Amino acid sequence: MGSYTLMFVKHPKTCLAFRLKAC
Repeated sequence: MGSYTLMFVKHPKTCLAFRLKAC
């Protein structure tokens, strides 16, 4: 899940796409 967190910090939009896993 750490990888998703880094992606979220750099690309907030990515979180929306993978909000189920990232957020």
